[in-house]
Amino acid sequence: MTWEFDDVPDLTSLEVRTRPSDALTGDRGGSRTAGFGLVSWQRHEIPIHDVRAYEFTVTRATAYQVMLAVDLVAELADGTTCESRLFTEVEHPETTEEERRLTVPYDITVDRSRYADLVLPEPTLEALVFAFAEYTGPHGMGDTQPDYSQWTVPDHIGIRDYEPALRHFLFGNTQGRGDWETAAHLLEILAVFHPDLDPRFATSIDEVNFPQFHPLCERWVLDEELDKHRPCQRSRNSANFDGSSTQEWSGNPGYREARGWTYHNTWVVDAEDLERPDARDDWSVGQIVRNPCCSINVHEVGHAMGLSHTYCAHSAMARWEDRPYMTTAWSAEDLAGIAIHLDPRTTHGMNIREAAEALGIEQDDHFDDMLASPWRACGRQDSGWNDFADRIYEDHVLSTNLGTNHPDNRTPILYDR
Repeated sequence: MTWEFDDVPDLTSLEVRTRPSDALTGDRGGSRTAGFGLVSWQRHEIPIHDVRAYEFTVTRATAYQVMLAVDLVAELADGTTCESRLFTEVEHPETTEEERRLTVPYDITVDRSRYADLVLPEPTLEALVFAFAEYTGPHGMGDTQPDYSQWTVPDHIGIRDYEPALRHFLFGNTQGRGDWETAAHLLEILAVFHPDLDPRFATSIDEVNFPQFHPLCERWVLDEELDKHRPCQRSRNSANFDGSSTQEWSGNPGYREARGWTYHNTWVVDAEDLERPDARDDWSVGQIVRNPCCSINVHEVGHAMGLSHTYCAHSAMARWEDRPYMTTAWSAEDLAGIAIHLDPRTTHGMNIREAAEALGIEQDDHFDDMLASPWRACGRQDSGWNDFADRIYEDHVLSTNLGTNHPDNRTPILYDR
């Protein structure tokens, strides 16, 4: 794109900003672009020269085709800032096969043999109840009791089955090696549950059906209400699973029956953040704020595999606040619940009674009692899931690239059952 001023402008800065065109009509970069719009919010600084005309080529955020709105922002020497919309719907030229190719970091591998010796336990009532239960009450600390009235088996929860081969990849510019290591480890674990799932990293953009996005939240992205919504939060750590992409997009048939996508927010503290009423005492200008890798990665993928929030201790899905302070992965409950959703005998949308019938779990008085008190599933899973969880934990904490919210950021906290 090219543009020309009437005279040589007295500029101090010049930049081009892009955002997904859908953001102009309310979709901040999420469902209508299968999440790829999240990484299309980009700012490009243009070198200042003593000229009237400028030319710039907008680079692709990814090979996925997203329609872009393009703005030009010029700051003059007198402090005036001028912002103008150059285009509302820019589409890059068709990508080549080479541009659509995806490559993981050279030393990241998926070891499909790591858990090949494991034999999964048969489904139990406790596993079934955990798979369908949801805790919507407040977070707690330490010995704080949950609000048991908000720990239920809701009618709206069904089996989240997944038929297409799972093809995962990470996009954005804020992920680290730990994110890639954890993604590879999760693919290894999921391969144990459902061999037909064949979870792997995608090798081309056309294969991706479960992406993970790591955008940077810059202040210019914010508007009146955006501070509380994707794709940009500057008030707290933020990560999210979005299942709205379980549909077909005309632009990418590979998203048919997709698992959805996960999102991981990152932002850098500036002077304006320090003046906010909710500013934290430990913030400093230039500090990077993000969810530490990699407990949150495991949590969001757990949602994608069908699990809701819980309050079971040591679960990666828990609203129990000691959980984020642990360098941990999926617990015995998490694994048992995922196995229910991915069991070949259960199908997408089944309610808990239909799933029980498919799995041969008796629906007696004990079944009804467990549905009324789903917290009783905590700590009562088949011992085989404890063994699997322990192995995952040991493998997960071997890497020095993992971080937690723990004060020293490294020490894994072992736990008693």
